[in-house]
Amino acid sequence: MTIEQAFGHVIRKLRKERKFSQEKLAFASMLDRTFISSLECGRKQPTLITIFQLADALNLPASSIISEVELLLKYTNMSVRQSLKSSVEQYPVWGCIVDKKTIDMCRKFGGKETILLVDDETLLLQMFEEFLVEFGYKVYKAVDGRHAVEVFSNKCHDISLVIMDVIMPNLDGVKAYKEMTKIKPDVNVLFMSAYSANCFDGFDASYNFVRKPVTPYELIGKVRSCIDGVCAEVTN
Repeated sequence: MTIEQAFGHVIRKLRKERKFSQEKLAFASMLDRTFISSLECGRKQPTLITIFQLADALNLPASSIISEVELLLKYTNMSVRQSLKSSVEQYPVWGCIVDKKTIDMCRKFGGKETILLVDDETLLLQMFEEFLVEFGYKVYKAVDGRHAVEVFSNKCHDISLVIMDVIMPNLDGVKAYKEMTKIKPDVNVLFMSAYSANCFDGFDASYNFVRKPVTPYELIGKVRSCIDGVCAEVTN
């Protein structure tokens, strides 16, 4: 995936999350609709001025858009990184190449519990699942907040932890969590996002939260910490 394609994918996702048509985004950002379409298809390169205009129209910091583009590139280009030669024994986990020492350190945070994994990015959802399964966890998946509530309502007694993106279509992570508490008041949730927690309305500071991108060691430690209800040690 090129930078242009990644940027277009992110802009399309953010636009749809806000229920904007291309025409509405064009009007709000003072850009031409055909230019918005070309950006979303990865046929045009955004200038710095364009990024700031889109960020203002989407009511987001420009840095948040760039961070999400970087995150998408990080995971979609995994296959390129995996093809690199190295004299060190390596394992492809979590969308990056991780050395054996890190894998061995991560294993102390593995487990057999069941996790509900929720993310509207199909590629990331697959990679997160592979990572968790690598360390022994069983995984249910959901593609948005509404789907997550449906899965949780059927499997809540099996699920030890819900790992959920915050910004998703149909029902965002915070609203989905509140729906889950009606089913099981003590539902255990770890929120994830490429944006900082203070970007979200109604996000309580007491919620478990990890910001993407996160290293494998940090993530698996946080998962174990949330399940055990203790502060797991995740420093090297």
